[in-house]
Amino acid sequence: MAVRLIKCEEQNDVLFKKIVVDDYSSSTAIIVPDTHNAIIIKDGIAFDTLSSGKHYIFDKKHSQFAKEIGNAESIEIIFISKTAKLNIYWGTTTQWEMRDPVTNVSIKLGASGEFEVQISNPRKAYLELIGSQEVFDTEKLKNRLQGRLLAEVQFQIANIMNDKKLSYDRLGEVLLPISKELLPHVKKMFESDYGLKIFSFTISRIIITDEDIKKISDAKNEQAKYERGMKEAQNKAKMDEINFNRELDLRRLQVEDYAKYLEVCRVVGWPADKKKGATGDDKECPNCGAKITKEVKFCSVCGYELLKQKEKCPNCNKLVNKGDMFCKHCGAKIGG
Repeated sequence: MAVRLIKCEEQNDVLFKKIVVDDYSSSTAIIVPDTHNAIIIKDGIAFDTLSSGKHYIFDKKHSQFAKEIGNAESIEIIFISKTAKLNIYWGTTTQWEMRDPVTNVSIKLGASGEFEVQISNPRKAYLELIGSQEVFDTEKLKNRLQGRLLAEVQFQIANIMNDKKLSYDRLGEVLLPISKELLPHVKKMFESDYGLKIFSFTISRIIITDEDIKKISDAKNEQAKYERGMKEAQNKAKMDEINFNRELDLRRLQVEDYAKYLEVCRVVGWPADKKKGATGDDKECPNCGAKITKEVKFCSVCGYELLKQKEKCPNCNKLVNKGDMFCKHCGAKIGG
């Protein structure tokens, strides 16, 4: 009796090929190439998985499967490629609604990239992916996996950006490390759910509008402005507290050790008075007693010149410039 051969003659980029066999005998042989596995289906139930080689599964003398199928009118043979590593390109069809983790601004984000996939579990891949289709090629696999993949990518990108405290206007700078962090998540999902092995996964492009980038930039500027204001307020409060504590210490020193208090005032250049005490960064005009900043040259109240050294007139006891021959107040002779 002539041997009838059933074999897969598809190109290796066809992941699944279904052949319906309704004319078979004990001499019918199935040829499974090294690049494939084969699954035998009867009445929609997966029976056996065949490795590479020639298989006489319809010979009842040597095959338990032949006894199990009985006189079935037909069976299906699913040839599954096990060696091809297929590059599949993916991308968002609509942009995701995201919230920037730094500025809390609502934006829209798109992404695209590629991954390399191979079948690792033929039975699971058949059960989860092929269904009742006659041929299952790369394009059909891409369409089948796209929705699940994008949901995982969106979720993981949001987690990573939140963990790293990065704004989405900087996402393009960290595509490589994010792709590396995403790979184990995608690998685990495809292996457990579809019997597929992922060798690589990359995000090659991020889509974010100039308008959304500007929204993030404006929000960052507002945050920086607010933080500067808060820092200035904190510094002012801190300085006020320092000045208060310094004034408090001086007042205490004035009461407890007046001689030491006067010495401190002399060292730091603050005028001191038994009644008024230290005046901090201010000083008093020696002519009218008004409080003035110590850096000014003239009193802002009476116009008195402050930089020249002074001495008292021995007659009227008013201040005159040191070195004057006569008092400008009473006319009394001073020098000479």
